[in-house]
Amino acid sequence: MKRYYKLVSVFILLGLFVSGLYGCDGCFKETTSPYVVILFPTNNSTVSGIITIQVKVNSNSDITKVEFYVDDTKLGEDLLSPYQYDWDTSGLRHNSTHTIKVKAIDSSGNIGEASTSVIISVEWTILMYLDGHNNLAPYLQGELGYLNNLTSTAGINVLILAGLNQSNPLSYLYYLHNGDFQVLNQGNYNFGDPKCLQNFLIYGVQNFPAKRYMVLLFDHGSGWRRNLDVSITKDICWDDIYNSSITIPELKSALQAMVSLIGRKIDLLYLDACVMGTVEVDYQLKDTVSYLVSSEAIAWIGGSKRWYKTLNQLTSNPSMSPSELGILFAQSYFNSYPSMPRTIAVKDLSKMDEIASSIYNFSRYLRECLDTYANTLISLRNQTESFSPYLNTEEEYIELYQYAELVAGNINYSNLQNSAINLTNIITASTIYCNYSGYSSAKGYSIWFPEDSASYGDGYNKYSVLDFTQDYRGREWLLFLSDIESL
Repeated sequence: MKRYYKLVSVFILLGLFVSGLYGCDGCFKETTSPYVVILFPTNNSTVSGIITIQVKVNSNSDITKVEFYVDDTKLGEDLLSPYQYDWDTSGLRHNSTHTIKVKAIDSSGNIGEASTSVIISVEWTILMYLDGHNNLAPYLQGELGYLNNLTSTAGINVLILAGLNQSNPLSYLYYLHNGDFQVLNQGNYNFGDPKCLQNFLIYGVQNFPAKRYMVLLFDHGSGWRRNLDVSITKDICWDDIYNSSITIPELKSALQAMVSLIGRKIDLLYLDACVMGTVEVDYQLKDTVSYLVSSEAIAWIGGSKRWYKTLNQLTSNPSMSPSELGILFAQSYFNSYPSMPRTIAVKDLSKMDEIASSIYNFSRYLRECLDTYANTLISLRNQTESFSPYLNTEEEYIELYQYAELVAGNINYSNLQNSAINLTNIITASTIYCNYSGYSSAKGYSIWFPEDSASYGDGYNKYSVLDFTQDYRGREWLLFLSDIESL
């Protein structure tokens, strides 16, 4: 009986084999789809800039092509092994997630697929507010022309609002992508309106988020001071078409709107304008900006390629820190005008409260010794390097470090000497880079110290409402100036 069942089993198996061999049309035709593996990027990895999607395909048939998709949009295809495709992630939102899908198609029409998800990382968004509605327009056009050579913007966003004509208000909002100026908008912009700056910054953050943010303001500048010869208060971003400018308190307000949006300080601010390197400006901006690049003297523009050079270096190392990028901009500026008198500094604004406290002590002891040393203090002021808010006007800003240094070396009053030395030490600690040529000193911070009572009287009202003098520490410096003027 057992043998009978074994024979039956053998015949059943044999029958199934024969039936499969002759009774199933095409059963031995190859139906295996290509096997696809995405080698790079790996799943849930973080990517930035231009990345090369790399694929391995195994198949029993010839592969005719491999197609590459991101979020179901076809990027392109590759016909030859090794299969790969360059994907430019520039312009995508920071921390956004995207799905890469790859399809391999063989000569029989079989399709193999693989997919992976990646997270976009944008290291920097550079927001350039470039006011050429004045006599700087030709120089601005030249500098922008050099940016056409920025053939890679990998890992960064560059958004530009530029007024390019000193008589025509028509301006352009550009997204600079791999040397191509993509026009996002155009219209008549008033660069001296703080709302214009504020709206530009908000738009940039909302549409081009990144890990870090830099703001660059280009135009004429005068620190916080107004010119006695003009009817409007010109601080920075002079728009001659609209006869307007942005005051330092207005600048703070515009920057604060961006700070509220990103939930922290702006990483880096470059005031690419004349005589913006003052204690009063820095103190006004200390709660909105981490690092500041500015000059105590005239700032030069044109023919230098310095923006291009710096951004080109940034794309080679987009993960550089705010202080490193600030130094890079400062060095590029300084090296671009070797025959010109110039100053530039990069400052850590987290030190501004310490500087203000040191100024308070310095001012207090200056006041204490006025009866004895008034003439000496005024003489030392006149020996100190000084800067004019405008060409051919009084040099109302003095180099604070140098003045404190001169006071420490010439006044025999230990409290004052010690406070002066402490002030120079904290200035040194806060300045992570400075360089100057053609001046006796420029360590990053100038301060208001007018020579005559007329200039003091004209500047008092505006000076007294700055954040610096609203604080008791800066108020002490103003009291010192008042005491000097009353002598």
